Amino acid sequence: MLLWTLAAICAVLLFRTLPWAVSGDYRDFVGYYLPADLLRQKINPYAGTSWGDTPSWLLCFEPLTLLARFTAYKLWFFVNLSAFAITLILLLRHCALEATDKWILAALIVLYPPIACNFWFAQSEVFLLFLLVLFILELQHGRDVSAGMILAGASLLRAYPVGLIGYLAARRKWKAFRYTIVGYIAGMIITTTFVGTEVVTTYILNIIGPHSLNQPIGFLRHPTNLSLGWFVRFVLLHGFGIAELSTLASSLALIAGLIAGAFAFVATSRLDDDFDWRGYSLWVVTVSILSPIMWGQFMACFVIVFVAIANGPASRRTVIAAAGSYVILVAFGGLHGYPLNFLPEFAQAYFASNIRVLHVLPESVTVSLILLYLSCCWFVFDNKPLQSTRMSITLASQPESQTDGIGLARTI
Repeated sequence: MLLWTLAAICAVLLFRTLPWAVSGDYRDFVGYYLPADLLRQKINPYAGTSWGDTPSWLLCFEPLTLLARFTAYKLWFFVNLSAFAITLILLLRHCALEATDKWILAALIVLYPPIACNFWFAQSEVFLLFLLVLFILELQHGRDVSAGMILAGASLLRAYPVGLIGYLAARRKWKAFRYTIVGYIAGMIITTTFVGTEVVTTYILNIIGPHSLNQPIGFLRHPTNLSLGWFVRFVLLHGFGIAELSTLASSLALIAGLIAGAFAFVATSRLDDDFDWRGYSLWVVTVSILSPIMWGQFMACFVIVFVAIANGPASRRTVIAAAGSYVILVAFGGLHGYPLNFLPEFAQAYFASNIRVLHVLPESVTVSLILLYLSCCWFVFDNKPLQSTRMSITLASQPESQTDGIGLARTI
């Protein structure tokens, strides 16, 4: 009851700070609306600009530009809210927890700071979370064609989920793999037909350029960018004096990404099945950190990880690391839009003259991410393949009293 009271307070406070309560401030929604409007006017939105969203995303966003900006924003907000509600229902329905634990887990999800951050920024990761949950549920139920098409759609819209084809290969889900490729190619052809070859070519050139997605270097090296590649560049610059855009730094960043991808592949391929989402949880985190840009709100997709660990069974260190990641982010993360940022706000006021403290606090998001990544690694390796518990199909057919393991919902 206390958790749901906090969740309700959080929702009310967040609602009061959304753009319709702050006149003229549409935050990241403008980054979708303006380039989509340019595209509708047959103007290349990527020419000489730093818009980073895919042509397919802007094409799908075009209909909203037929509405006034404020009306379009409200519609976008309710699309995200509906996607989040449906996602929550789907996740909890496929958990083998008792009813009380499901309510606790739901409250914890609502209170997870990246969720509030997404709505505050009017970002898109909540909608992506919805697609990623649909994908794994379809795959889990043997509907490989629809699973492949959903993953292709998610990749066309948000780009970095395309890395999940590595998950399909590791699981030897070749039919879903093929349909993902076919769906992606078909989607690119359709997008190119509607937006033009020049738009698609400019976007691709922006991706492969020296600055990821044609973003300013100061934007990419910002401490809140959680991308593995830029973290490696940061360490090389400040630890060894190696320039961020040098060939050596770029090569080492690429190697780090390849190692992370290879590790996820090997860890997943050793599993007999993945009905408890151990391998999938690791891949969701891996493809996120391999994105050239990763902000705190991207962690909204990690709800999948918490649900999988809560459903268990999971080792003690897996649960402790996940719980630590959650608590650190709630207490010290200071993500924009999260209404319960009491400790970061206190620190900002009390340590206003201590620059070191103010610089250390934002790193709690990085610490939270590292802990969750470790939790995913232990989640995969701490249980032998034959001991894995099937999540939806198998567990749904068993009485809840037969499930075991340490529940994350009870731990936090």
